[in-house]
Amino acid sequence: MNPQLDPKQTARLLATLKDGISHMPPKLAAAAKYIIDNPGDFALDPVRLTATKAGISANTLVRLAEHLGFDSFEALRTPFRAALVTGQEAGLGEDWLAQMQASDAPSAALQARAARNEINIVARSLRLMTPERTAAIVETLTSARRCYVTATRASYALAHYFHYVGRMALPDLDLVPRHMGSAMDDLIDLSAED
Repeated sequence: MNPQLDPKQTARLLATLKDGISHMPPKLAAAAKYIIDNPGDFALDPVRLTATKAGISANTLVRLAEHLGFDSFEALRTPFRAALVTGQEAGLGEDWLAQMQASDAPSAALQARAARNEINIVARSLRLMTPERTAAIVETLTSARRCYVTATRASYALAHYFHYVGRMALPDLDLVPRHMGSAMDDLIDLSAED
């Protein structure tokens, strides 16, 4: 197994940070505290944004990575990114769903039905996502000058998340509408290359 993708590595890193924070210089301790408190943001945000949020310099994050034995900021961040992928979820089964359905809580059965519906929708979408379709989508996204993601109502949350994650690889990916205004306002510069 690739040690960078070991799901337990993130937990070990967080434990190391917690154990060592009191012995770190103040700026390294501030960086460590930010990572402990915000592991998901740390996994996704660029180094400069992480530094700004933590109130430190980007160089401090690089020094923390070196202090922990990593050769770069990206090497330190990699296990946190890998931890965002829940590879063990399938092995956990759906006992939780059955327990929720059987609960005496008034809204439990309704919540269980809603959860089952969401699982079915995602599963169906993934089944329809053939390798050929995925390759065509990737080609379209990577060859376009600018890409737009849009949705309305319940799908807007999914579009927002896709935009959030997609911008790591595609800086020219835009969410439309951006600020709950008219989508036409955001598409005014649309061209055949988009």
